[in-house]
Amino acid sequence: QKILKEKELAIKEKVPQLLRTGLSYQEIANQLVSNPLTKRFIIDICWKLNKGKKIIPRIPANFPLFGDYLEDITSGLEKSGMVWDEVKKIEKIDYKDFVYDFTVAHPEHNFIAENFVVSNCIGGVAATDPDEEGVISPGGIGYDVNCGIRLMRTNLTLPDVKDKLRHLLAALFNNIPCGLGSTSSLKLPFHELKQVLKKGAKWAVGRGYGSAEDLERTEDYGRMEGADPEKVSQRALKRGKNQLGTLGSG
Repeated sequence: QKILKEKELAIKEKVPQLLRTGLSYQEIANQLVSNPLTKRFIIDICWKLNKGKKIIPRIPANFPLFGDYLEDITSGLEKSGMVWDEVKKIEKIDYKDFVYDFTVAHPEHNFIAENFVVSNCIGGVAATDPDEEGVISPGGIGYDVNCGIRLMRTNLTLPDVKDKLRHLLAALFNNIPCGLGSTSSLKLPFHELKQVLKKGAKWAVGRGYGSAEDLERTEDYGRMEGADPEKVSQRALKRGKNQLGTLGSG
């Protein structure tokens, strides 16, 4: 799709503009040549436009098959879900307004991707200066509300857990439902589910899933003021019923 759009732009705008300046076909080709626009393709467009012929952009015959493309962009990444891509442009821009996010002060880690200013990665943890009443943010950025990033506070120190991290992580994954399609061991009727929506984290604390101290450390004490569960559709309740108490795949 990207290749077709670039070819359409060349046919409808770039080449006609340069033809009107009186440049030769070769001079136009030298100016516009780039992947996927070859010199031969550009010269052919120039000739057809001057002859009034209809031009239909096509995918080139040597365009890679999807399987080959997939193998190339995931080379060395196994099944991590990540792909290699090339950053088109990195440039410093003037911006004097507020930044509503933790930003990473590193010259290689600030760019624009799909209209988002990327200065932190999804899943990135931000720790601020403890001498300045700093905090730890488990998720400086995310595309969804509650996209599966959580922070667990313990009284353990680094020496306590350093040699046991693998076992600790395994225990967390075994006991906390997470990932796409995960379901909860909590089985609540709909009227009780509505109480969860209304009371929020206070409902969980009241049933032994947390402490009053947890509420103190949670934004808005873990509930939304004025929440009205009657505004939630039956379909939404059905979809969320088995996901209560789980982490998503964020």
